[in-house]
Amino acid sequence: MKKGIYLNDSIHGLISLTEYERRIVSTIGFNRLHDVYQNSTVYFTFPTNRTKRFEHSIGTMKICSDMFFQSALNTTDTMLSEFFVIFDREYIVILDKLRQQTDICNEKLGGRLPEAMPQIGLDKLRHSLIPNNIPDQYKIMYLILIQSIRAAALLHDIGHPPFSHIVEFALKGVYLEYKDKAVSEKKNAKEFVEIMSKYFEGDRKLHEQMGDEISEGILSKIIAPISADDDKYQENLFELIILETVKRIFAEDGAFGYLHRIIDSSLDGDRLDYVTRDVLNSGMDSGKIEYSRIINDMQMNIENGEIKFSVPLKAVSSVEDFVKRRYNSYKDIIYHHRVIKTDYILEQIVKDLVKKYLGETVSETQRSSEVLIPFDISGLWFPLGDKKSAIKANALSQWNDSWLLTVLRQIYYTEYYHNEEIKEDTVDYLLAQRLAELLRNSKRYHSLIKRSENFKIIDDAVKLELMNHIDEIETYLQKENGLSYGDRSTELIRQMLENTKKNSSGFVLSFISRYSKYMQIESFEQMVSDIVKAETNRVVTNLKTYDTVTLFKRISIGLDSPINFYNYKGALSTLKDISGIADILQLDSEYLPAFYIYILAKDEEELLKEKREELLGGIGTQIGEQIVKRFQTLT
Repeated sequence: MKKGIYLNDSIHGLISLTEYERRIVSTIGFNRLHDVYQNSTVYFTFPTNRTKRFEHSIGTMKICSDMFFQSALNTTDTMLSEFFVIFDREYIVILDKLRQQTDICNEKLGGRLPEAMPQIGLDKLRHSLIPNNIPDQYKIMYLILIQSIRAAALLHDIGHPPFSHIVEFALKGVYLEYKDKAVSEKKNAKEFVEIMSKYFEGDRKLHEQMGDEISEGILSKIIAPISADDDKYQENLFELIILETVKRIFAEDGAFGYLHRIIDSSLDGDRLDYVTRDVLNSGMDSGKIEYSRIINDMQMNIENGEIKFSVPLKAVSSVEDFVKRRYNSYKDIIYHHRVIKTDYILEQIVKDLVKKYLGETVSETQRSSEVLIPFDISGLWFPLGDKKSAIKANALSQWNDSWLLTVLRQIYYTEYYHNEEIKEDTVDYLLAQRLAELLRNSKRYHSLIKRSENFKIIDDAVKLELMNHIDEIETYLQKENGLSYGDRSTELIRQMLENTKKNSSGFVLSFISRYSKYMQIESFEQMVSDIVKAETNRVVTNLKTYDTVTLFKRISIGLDSPINFYNYKGALSTLKDISGIADILQLDSEYLPAFYIYILAKDEEELLKEKREELLGGIGTQIGEQIVKRFQTLT
């Protein structure tokens, strides 16, 4: 048996990889992650934040493995037996399914049909993955489970396109715009719609579906075909069962859905890695998370057949620290006003270039090579089409951030740089300005809201307008039949008025933005966007503006799923039962801007800076007036 390898990591130190994992990270599909940024355009603002998904995935594998190992090690014998009974049933189903897949059995198992779990040798690394309390009859099953968790953690980000969510949002936006349009056979739009319909018509996201495809391809390819008398049968069966297990973990199928929580939940290996990695790589040295205090005493608990991975109650302060760190990393890094701007600019660039390409006629020389990814924007979806596995693998290996930036530079410098023929107030002019800011750091878009104190000017003006009409609004609320839209709406409006009277509940606009639909303030975001454009034109009269953008953002506190704790008696509770950290962060988030404003203009004389307070105050006044008018129409 070949040995595994060891990798040095800046966060976790020396990380061991089994021989199986070595083959995974050696594939061209996994090596693509060397050139996919974890945080997309963040490095334009935080230059040292150049975390790639490659090292993050390995760090995630390390933590997920530790979480599962310690949970099994610290679990009672009774609970452990119940755990293995649950998965014994699952593997009976998996073996039965494998027996029915004769093509796979012929290729990977030499034509033999599996009747029982594999009997494999345990090298040093495999031994190190098995706690000493695992019964002998379950050691192979346990090894399959932990190896599957490690493989799933390694591959959890494998499906992200270049620049990740930004490009995914852009492609989906264009697809939704084009899917019901009549497209000519001669236009590029036909191929785009056909390919993307596979990924955007269901509930699952593009990167999740691509992740499933690429993961299955990698895990299948690294299992070498064997003949009927090959002595590698047991190892191949072991790896085939891991493949089926990983597929079920990602699909959250049956009991494997509980294992998925180690990779994706409010306290998982993914977050525990990137929270430390992103902050340190951004130059904010706040130290590391207390990994050992959180992980070392974790347990498995089973309640009514549900498997829960629980942290000891004594580690609550360390978990609170992790939750705060994650929140602050989003607050200070991901939701930095310049990061939001560069994300927007790149998304719009991709949208504009895709739509421009879709309107062009199909070229006969367009696909001159099946090996090279197209050197134009169509390369974003070319690897997603139905192709032979080798061709698709080669195309996907080039599907990375560097390729996209190279394409954008080529387009900018050949078509837009110093092109005097491009007229203002055209799509091409906007595209040229966006490309210049992204690729040359030439400031084109100006941020009106950089910090909370800027947003407070808007919010104070809204509050003043509401206070001027507070008696009128309260009269509406007191009328027996005054408002005809339900108790929930009435209560929310009352709460809004209470927030208006005091300064201890955050921005009133944060509250309104969150509950506008329930308060019968229809199309609130569009209303605000229209007001921003109108007020900009009214206040900034001596400056030509080309684009005025209002982007709504709401930070998540990251506690969508419960974090479980156990006490010395074994009783379970959740973080929300024993800690006020969720309420603290929720209140803090109410003091963050509900939206950000960016204006594209040639502002050499800094008129926007001079007029900032007047403009923001005017925007707030108009928003307040419109909210009052909406309430008046409800009586």
